[in-house]
This record gives sequence, C-alpha cells and structure tokens, in this order.
Amino acid sequence: MGHGELFNADAQKNIRITFIGLIFACVFLAYLMGLFKATGVHYLVVNVLLCVLYAFCVSVLRGEAVGALSSLLRLASFGLMVSLVYKSLMSNGARTEIYVLRFFTITSFFLIVQIAFDYFTERYVFMNGGIRYYGSVGSPIGLAASSVPLLVGLLYYWIRSGSLSFFVLALGIVWVILMTGTRSITFFALCLVWYACVVYLSNWRRYLFVLGTPLLVMMAVLLLSDTDFATRLQNTYSSGGVDNSTSFRIFILETYFSNITLSEVVFGLGLGGFHQWFLQQTGVENVAPHFELLWLLSEFGVFGMLVYFLTGFALVVRFLRKRDGRDASLWFVFVSTGLVHQGFLQVANPFYFYQFYLPYAVLVGVLLFRLSSSTQAKAEFRESY
Repeated sequence: MGHGELFNADAQKNIRITFIGLIFACVFLAYLMGLFKATGVHYLVVNVLLCVLYAFCVSVLRGEAVGALSSLLRLASFGLMVSLVYKSLMSNGARTEIYVLRFFTITSFFLIVQIAFDYFTERYVFMNGGIRYYGSVGSPIGLAASSVPLLVGLLYYWIRSGSLSFFVLALGIVWVILMTGTRSITFFALCLVWYACVVYLSNWRRYLFVLGTPLLVMMAVLLLSDTDFATRLQNTYSSGGVDNSTSFRIFILETYFSNITLSEVVFGLGLGGFHQWFLQQTGVENVAPHFELLWLLSEFGVFGMLVYFLTGFALVVRFLRKRDGRDASLWFVFVSTGLVHQGFLQVANPFYFYQFYLPYAVLVGVLLFRLSSSTQAKAEFRESY
C-alpha cells in the first residue's frame, strides 16, 4: 500500500450507492424533460431496459429484490443516458456534439491531473505483483476500464476534427491506464491508438505508418520496460502464464459451469444475483462475474443472451448499410466501440462502476447518432467546431 489508504469497504459501498441513486435521479429527470422534444427511443435502449426489467422480475421472484436495486438503478441510468444523448444529438446535433466533446475533454483533463497528483503523493496500492493506481474509482481495473470510453471519445474527435489537442489528451489517458497496471486494458489502449492513427492518416502516410509498426512495437517495449505493467507481464510469463488474477478468473468459470442448474441458466439469477450465488457455492464474498458474457448469462439467462446477440447483429447490419469509406470517424467509432465490448469487457466487466457506464453511455449515444444521422453530420460538426 502507498502513503494514501484505500477507503473503508463499507464507506466505499455507501458512497457508491449514494452516487448511483443521485445519478439515476438526475438522468431520469433529464430524460423526462426531453421526452417529448426529440425523436423516438432507439431500439437498443428499449432492449436494454427490457432486459433490466426482466432480470429484476427474476430477482423479485427469487426474493432478492432489495439486493437487485443497485444494479437496477445502474443499468436503467445507462439505458436512459444513452437515449438522452442520442435524442439530443438527433434533435440538435451540432450544438449537442460540442457539449459531448467538452465532456470528453474536461473529464479526461481532470482524470489525468488526479492520477498525476496520486503519483506525486504516492497514493497507490500494491496488488498482484505491482504498484497500481486506483484514483477515485477505488479499483485499478475499474479506473482502467473507466478510462477507455474517454480514450475512444478523444481519438474519435481527433479523427473528426483534426485537432492535435485531442490526440495529446488521448496519450494522457493511455498514461493513466498504464499507471493502473492493468495488462489487458493497457494492451487494448495501445492498439486503439494504433488503429486511430491508421484511420486518421491517408495515402502514403498510412502505408508508411503500418510498415513502421514493428519499430513502434520495439519503442513501446523499451519505454515500458521499467514500468509495473512490464513487471506484471514478466511475472505472468515466469509463472507459466497463470498468475493469481488469471487463476481466479479460471476458478470463477469452473465454479459457475460446475454448479449452475439448467433452470438457472435458462432464466438467470436476476440482477446482482451472481454475488450471492457465488457466495453460497464457495463462501467467497463480493465476487463479480469478471466476464461480460458470463455476467449476461448468469444474471439475465438465455433471454438476455439472445437479446444481446440480436441487438449486436442489428447494429452490424445497420453499419454495413451506412458505411462510407471516406468517413474515417464513423469507421473508428463503430469498430472501437464494438471492440470495447468484445475486447476488454470480457476480462473486466466494469458495469459495476458508475465512472465507467456514464462515459460509455455517452459514447454509445454518439455511435447510435452516427448510424442514424445524415451524411451532412460531419460537415455540420466541422463548421460549428
């Protein structure tokens, strides 16, 4: 542990529940105020809220309604926030997008300042063989996951506007993620920056950048060689690829698939039900599913998994119909937002942190707007910016 101490677990829980309730109240109020002022609700939001309602009903039938309230407020806030951003962009795109842009830049700036302050005051935790910074989230992996939507948003607006300031801030967010010592998300963040550069550059510059990728990899290895991120990778390699973090994830999977019943698979455990179920099976408290697909299957059942894949398929079809090879920003926001799900969420599942789902909701709202808006959206943004 560094000079700064982690909050007491009970205090952290109370603070988090208070914020979740306040966030839901604010988002719900804002949603009601704009309900009749914009376009209809997107089907993704309808599907999210439908799944949340279904899983909450399962919790009620299992006698665990009180324990499900926190998850209900979190996920309902996420769905309503996505709808609020989407509807605002559809009704007043250029003006709202300036507010969205400022949200990403201001939030990122203060996050970088906070971690810089933590670095100089030595406020960190020593976990899984390395020094790891946790910020206001209280969890290194939660902080890293919460930073990814900000990174995607900054790179998206860099590609869209051409302003170098967004790229500089994005590099600052990569540094924040690196300071958490989270291997999978750090690797994913570096890949995101590489992909953004490939999309942003044109003609011979793009080909030169791709050909120079091996040199960039060597430079990254040299720069990261003395970091705790590299130390954790080395410890993983020395232990044969299975450290404490990896082995515990394997233990979660083995426990679930060895003890779950058919009815629990079909109907799910209900919102927040995985924690209590895992405690009953192993005696270990406060364990999250750690994998998004495991979270969906365990708490939402087959119904939730089916809605998830059908919604994803519908979005892919929409993108294939909408895609324009000349619109680099649309390609980036779709691919990067999709990778957020299929990449690190499978090993992080950070929906338990409101610091993650709020910026991610804004990002998803932007994506839905781009998939639904006219081809004039890019020109209007450039003029207003």
